[in-house]
Amino acid sequence: MKLFLSKGNPHCVKVLAAAELAGIKCDISYVNHEERVVPYLSHAAVPALELPSGLHLFSANAICRFFFETGGRDPSSLTNQWLEWEATELQPTLSQALHLRALQGKGAESAAALLPPLSFLEQSLQKRATPFLCGDEVTVADIVLWGALYPVLSDSSFMTGERAQLGGWFERVSVLQPCQLAVGAVLSGKGVEPLKGYLQKQPLPHIQRRETQPSNQAEAEDSEVVVTEEEMQAAAQTWSRGLEDCPAPASREHPILPQEGRQNILVTSALPYVNNVPHLGNIIGCVLSADVFARYGRLRGWNLLYVCGTDEYGTATENKAREEGLAPRRSATNTTPSTPPSTAGSTSTSITSAGPPPPTRQR
Repeated sequence: MKLFLSKGNPHCVKVLAAAELAGIKCDISYVNHEERVVPYLSHAAVPALELPSGLHLFSANAICRFFFETGGRDPSSLTNQWLEWEATELQPTLSQALHLRALQGKGAESAAALLPPLSFLEQSLQKRATPFLCGDEVTVADIVLWGALYPVLSDSSFMTGERAQLGGWFERVSVLQPCQLAVGAVLSGKGVEPLKGYLQKQPLPHIQRRETQPSNQAEAEDSEVVVTEEEMQAAAQTWSRGLEDCPAPASREHPILPQEGRQNILVTSALPYVNNVPHLGNIIGCVLSADVFARYGRLRGWNLLYVCGTDEYGTATENKAREEGLAPRRSATNTTPSTPPSTAGSTSTSITSAGPPPPTRQR
């Protein structure tokens, strides 16, 4: 395996530390930040791992996870949750904070942007009361988050506040020899200064600002929802009675047409093609969710019409008919009986056809 890294790239720190910690030997090649080492990508992707098969991994977290799994350390459910949080919540905010601090000199704004994720991490460590994120041993989640946060938490000038649990966790991971080797090989020092060259080559990050707190005291009071003990007991009793208190669906007379003064709802779902027999995927993929909503709406007393059927037009139907040596209409009729066995009793609406009109209506 060949591992491509670049100096000053914070993502390369976690990858190299994961390889060392998992005991995975790779041929390491240092390239510049803009070099395209993955041949089928139109943009630079470093770090990247070239596998013996010729395939490439070019996500830092995926490479770290691959190293740990290859070393016999399969991730737990909690580990996967931390990896997802790092990629979807921490990285967008962290990227913005690093740009503000290293390239624009806005230390206060950078620290403010990092307050929510760092506070969440502090609270999580405090609740678990374990030395590492997922327990008593280092996991790939610790290495990934440590590598991401190293430029921030190793910089004493970065105003991140007093967080004892976060600081203790960071020190426990930082003293590991594989982590020290990774920092020494990729970064030229602590803090955000060694990242300037890398950050200057990256596009300006942009994240949407979300209001996490009400803007005034009145909104704060209105947003609080307090459930009393009596309300919880009433909810439990209603749940225990099952369907006894549920209203019976209103009788329906066809044709179902809009009615003034009522909630008129039209529901439909994707029409399955007729180039194969109906199967469970047709129900799960589209019909089931629409059917459940239709039943819910009728229990609410809505004037609801649910229309479903099959799609007998298109190239897929024509190709299927050619394979069978039949006309498209005959092929569609053979594939869609009036009550398909796999869908019988599963929907609240009869299956109708979207196929060609009968001969008497053709012109």
